[in-house]
Amino acid sequence: MYSIGVSNVVSPDKYLLLFSLMVLVLGLLVLVKRWPQSRYKTFSQHAAVQKLTIYYYICLFVVVLPPLYLFFSDWLIPKYTLPSYVLVAVAVSSVSQVACTLVPEVGGRKTQTHQSLAGLSALALLPVMFALFTAPTISAFSKVITAICSIVMVSILLGLVFLRKKTLPGMFLQIGYFTAFFLPLLVLTY
Repeated sequence: MYSIGVSNVVSPDKYLLLFSLMVLVLGLLVLVKRWPQSRYKTFSQHAAVQKLTIYYYICLFVVVLPPLYLFFSDWLIPKYTLPSYVLVAVAVSSVSQVACTLVPEVGGRKTQTHQSLAGLSALALLPVMFALFTAPTISAFSKVITAICSIVMVSILLGLVFLRKKTLPGMFLQIGYFTAFFLPLLVLTY
């Protein structure tokens, strides 16, 4: 009798990364095409122009982040035997990302709160990169990709901190930061 071994079964949790990324990219494209702003505006600043776009932005992340969290908890962490702090970092990043969408950048204290929460969300992704780079179960090629992408992420964060008063292309910096985060995950997963 023929039986399929557990190793031959492809986990559907692996595909939650693709689902999340496709919804996120399409959702952000709709945001910038339907409600265009300057490239110097972040995605959050694109969303903060009216109530409809604020709700749209909140819904986008409420749809994207739970499956992404499941990808980490049910597939990536067990597959590569990553430390438990990875899940804590992903949870902190996700919760602070949703929280920052609930406080749109409309000026004053709300903008400060939003930017602090967005910064926390971005910073919380760095321990994930560290775990990928130091994991003995990750290939040398994936570690090189992770190291390069980590350098890009840290450079963008440092640029934002030290060039804060200058006009920066916020949307492109966000695209660069999150591309650098997701690229190693895609390399590891597919």
